[in-house]
Amino acid sequence: MSHADLRLERFREAEAALENESLRLENRNDLDVTHQRHRMDSTLEQHRAAKRWFIEYLQMQTPNLDPQRYFNADHPAPDRVLLKKYAIFMALSRVGNIADTISVQTLLNYIRLLFVVFKIDRGRRLCKDLTDDIQAYIYNDMTKEYHLSREHWKKPVAHSEDLSYLISILYTPDYIGTLSNMRQLLNITIFLNIMVDTGSRGGDIAWDRKTPRNTCLLWEDIKLYSFWNEEMEAVDLRANLTFRHLKGMKLEPSQYKTVPFSLFPTAMAKEDTLRLILAMGLMDDVFETGLQTWSDLMAVPTSKNGRIIPIKESFLKLPLLRKVHADTFTLTQEPEQLRDLQAQTKRLGRAAGLEDRLTVYCLRRGVAFTLALKTSSDNRRFLMGHKTASRIYSEYASKTATVDLAALYRDRDPRAIKQMSSMLLNSSTTAPQIISNEGRARAMLDPKYCAQRSIAVALREKIVRHHGTLAAAARSSDPDFVEYKLCHNRTRNALRAACEKIYRLEYAAFFRASERPNDRPESVASTRASEESTGSIMSKRSSISSVSSTGSVVEQAEETDMPPPPPNDNDMPFVSKPDDISYDDPAMSSVLFGLDEDIIEDLESDDFSNIDPALLAMDEKNLMAIDLDGEELSVEATLGNDEDEEDEEVVDAAEETVTPWLDNVHSSMQSIRLHGISRNTQDCIDAYVAETQLQSVRPRPRRDNSGHNRTYVDPTLCNQMLAAFDSDRNEAELASGLGSFFKIVHPIDRFFPGQEPIHGSYRCMFCDGDLYGTVHASLHVYMCALKEATTETIRIADEIFPFDQPCAHTTIKKIKGVDQLISCGKTFSNRTLFGQHVSSHLGGKSQTVRDEDGNYSPSCFYPPCAQVSKVGKCRTGIVFPSKEARKAHLMTHHRLISTISPKPTFCEFCYEFVLLHELDAHFEVHIDAADLLVKANGYTGLMGLGRTLKPRLCIFCYHDKTLPTSQRLDTQCSQGADRFQRHVNLHIKTMTDDIPCPAYPDLCTSSECLDAVKMRDHLARVHGIIVKEKTRKRKIKDEDGDEDGDVDDYEADEVA
Repeated sequence: MSHADLRLERFREAEAALENESLRLENRNDLDVTHQRHRMDSTLEQHRAAKRWFIEYLQMQTPNLDPQRYFNADHPAPDRVLLKKYAIFMALSRVGNIADTISVQTLLNYIRLLFVVFKIDRGRRLCKDLTDDIQAYIYNDMTKEYHLSREHWKKPVAHSEDLSYLISILYTPDYIGTLSNMRQLLNITIFLNIMVDTGSRGGDIAWDRKTPRNTCLLWEDIKLYSFWNEEMEAVDLRANLTFRHLKGMKLEPSQYKTVPFSLFPTAMAKEDTLRLILAMGLMDDVFETGLQTWSDLMAVPTSKNGRIIPIKESFLKLPLLRKVHADTFTLTQEPEQLRDLQAQTKRLGRAAGLEDRLTVYCLRRGVAFTLALKTSSDNRRFLMGHKTASRIYSEYASKTATVDLAALYRDRDPRAIKQMSSMLLNSSTTAPQIISNEGRARAMLDPKYCAQRSIAVALREKIVRHHGTLAAAARSSDPDFVEYKLCHNRTRNALRAACEKIYRLEYAAFFRASERPNDRPESVASTRASEESTGSIMSKRSSISSVSSTGSVVEQAEETDMPPPPPNDNDMPFVSKPDDISYDDPAMSSVLFGLDEDIIEDLESDDFSNIDPALLAMDEKNLMAIDLDGEELSVEATLGNDEDEEDEEVVDAAEETVTPWLDNVHSSMQSIRLHGISRNTQDCIDAYVAETQLQSVRPRPRRDNSGHNRTYVDPTLCNQMLAAFDSDRNEAELASGLGSFFKIVHPIDRFFPGQEPIHGSYRCMFCDGDLYGTVHASLHVYMCALKEATTETIRIADEIFPFDQPCAHTTIKKIKGVDQLISCGKTFSNRTLFGQHVSSHLGGKSQTVRDEDGNYSPSCFYPPCAQVSKVGKCRTGIVFPSKEARKAHLMTHHRLISTISPKPTFCEFCYEFVLLHELDAHFEVHIDAADLLVKANGYTGLMGLGRTLKPRLCIFCYHDKTLPTSQRLDTQCSQGADRFQRHVNLHIKTMTDDIPCPAYPDLCTSSECLDAVKMRDHLARVHGIIVKEKTRKRKIKDEDGDEDGDVDDYEADEVA
């Protein structure tokens, strides 16, 4: 066979192996369809906007002429005069993101985009001389005449010490409370560390939706090796990370970079990229040959020159950073988006109190700074992903001098000047995290908000007049209701936009203020140093082990030595507004407090829980997107580019912040609590407002990445979980702790501690039921835990309080003329009959003793307490002040209970189930904690996520020192009916005489005797306990004939 025949044969074989053209294009579309659609939609939207703005200007100037005429090929093109006037109009009608005026570059982008639209619609370009003249006029003449901005965003640098501090902020209870799962925390930690360890761009690690999905870092790009370290005589784990899709070199397979990694000491676990990747691999079962634990990794075959650790083939094409589904709380195969990680980074900077905004490029500049000082230019270009001979480093170089010239000139040792270019320069841990009261008031006067609110109120009144209720309008599919929902969302967003804008100005003004709070933080200890633990890792407790058989409680962890985060008293809750059907408004909840009671009625009181969710679906196109700094993220904002960096990514994600949503807030500003401090009313109002502002108000995650809003994180319990990063742990313990911590795929505070779902899933740990779709998942798990705890309680009760022994209750009987005590002696086969029998013995006056005043008191007539009186006519025994005290005596001294079915009591202070005979001893330990809780948070506690976040206490029972401790601290658990409202209302209804406030004189200064009406008003106005009279709902007959039953209801204004 000749060479020509061989070439022909190879050609035919290769041609036959190729896919057909349609299949090849189909596969390519499947791969790129997402980012192609995004680029196409964004481009079309920009074109439409540019054309719309020009048409609006023409209609304003020449309303009688056709505004579309200039876009027709037959009509002459616009002249220089018209285009210059339009440029002036655009400059004067726009506001810049950095300065008050629009930037030159943004205006040029607007005009150039209009030129592109002319080319598309007219079929040919405008005259080059015309376009060049207009651009030169903008750049030269308009810049001076109309003071167009030439400012750029500041480009601060994040050094290694800054990164250590920022990561320490990530692992504080306040910031963890902003995350919907701990996988987010792992992803952002790995992302930040890879950024600085490899000098990569964000798009090299996470998925930029403007590129195909496979351009992010995949598991196939990670090569793990095990070496045998002869010096240490131990296995040494290392890795190579390869980045193939570098900017400007995506179509060149030969252009890639590989960066080696090794393990850091265990004290640096939060900054150890390789350790975190290995922990992720063990969590997700990524490795072949059944590697499940760190010990398995240490036992893999190895050699002096390294042995690769194989990764399962099914994981090779999966991204390293994967998302958790926001609704099902399951780990998906979707890559983490770059915009979400950029948003997290910006939010992290504000949580750390930085004056300048923190972006991922602050870290990249820090890498460039380090490489410029300590390596060659070629190495810097390689690691930064720049092309050979690139001069782009000037864009990264710090604008602050990095050498001490004064010392060098005088031949002296250089002084420390690195801090002067640090990201943390002028930062403050007391920077405001929420808008001020004055700012809220200004936002309420915003014209856009007022206009939208008036439209919403008018629509609501129209719907109510026609249908009676909004729910009836929704069921009838009234178009007015759909329009009302959209208007309702626009109203909330208009208020949010106004609050965001004002807060941005207040945040910037804080750093310019001449007087600032003394902010002298403790020395910022790097996470590279040894970190002292605050407690052991919180292990899963089953319902059986959670039943306290000793009465002991979980001791609180000691204060930590963590680098100083924003002020946190380790007792401040993280509060946010629970999920609504409509768009979540981060500023709405704070504005609602105490400013306009009508807003609550108009915007918050409507109940859409029984309406078809599809009918109430939010139209995202009608929502205003606001970025972190408060500007509208529209086409106008995305066209402008005020930064001249070579490859700075533009964050196109909406960014939101959280403000407190208080459970016990009255709608009036007069709703205050006097906690034993005698002061005038205005002082109390100011103190209460200050208290609400001090509550944790860290920003929450983006809506499309958070699932559910954060509500509260207990710092003590969170610190126990963070003990997984203890520096004194060995390698295996550290890996196990990291796996347990990062496997939490649900909000960290959604369930009571010890009742969390199975690690890495969203299934009940007791019944193994899927919690997805469960409306009150925490209630479901609580009831399962209660069921198992009740079973175990009955078993323990049968051992401690046996029912199969003869009844020892005594009665007097004459035997041979002598009064003697005779035992009952009856026996029973089950606890139900035994309990009923004991209850019959304890009832009536025969079980009481009469004192000198003629009052009857409960007594005990079980041996050896029972006695015969000297006169021999009646029995005597120990006298108790109450029946509850007698019950406690019978349980502790006689091992006897009258309960038919013993049930445990759930302690909301330590989250344990407690047995009946241990209640008083157990709650006695919490009496001091309850006192601090009442003084700090009042009596109504904190409710959210379907569970109790902070216990609620009855003000009458708590201050009644004659009651047993368990009854005083009865927390009125939120699981089930609203006992708190009924319980307090019962106290008020049974008042026969006028009495002072039950909290006087302990925690209230009012000594006036109050009747029932005044008592309700006093409790609501002073202590935030709002309890109204029981009313009856009116029978409302809807159009479909259904009736709402005549059911008792409590019309409480308190948000539960």
